[in-house]
Amino acid sequence: MDSQINSFGDMNHRLFEIFKKDDFYFGIGDISNYSKLPQSKLRYWEKCGYIKSMDCNKNQNRKYSYKTLMKVLVIKSYLESGFTLSAAAKKAETFSKYQSIVHHMLKSRVTGIGTIDGKAAVNMGPLSKDPTKSIYFVEDENGINAFIKSNQ
Repeated sequence: MDSQINSFGDMNHRLFEIFKKDDFYFGIGDISNYSKLPQSKLRYWEKCGYIKSMDCNKNQNRKYSYKTLMKVLVIKSYLESGFTLSAAAKKAETFSKYQSIVHHMLKSRVTGIGTIDGKAAVNMGPLSKDPTKSIYFVEDENGINAFIKSNQ
């Protein structure tokens, strides 16, 4: 990454601290607002076993994980495409497996955030077979590009 990475050092550290946490929880109102679904529908989906809230005390509001938020949005998307709730939930379960892989890959592989040639870049860490090189994703006017760069 170029010399501008130094100006991102503090931000880089802060983002990693946030990103590495797995304890992002949302209240039912947050899920409802974000998904534009009524809370009653979310409670029904939970009663049917399509989504699950976090275990909490009897007098506390329901809390949902980020993974559940994503599942709600996928179910909603399939429902809007004409699928039944049961079919949409089944499809969303498959998506959850892929989402979990992507989440773990990003959590374990992202090693730096900064710039290359003045463009936003993410360092995805060294190659397994050649640790002297790393893979980077760089955003430019054409989208996201991946490339391999020497660590020297």
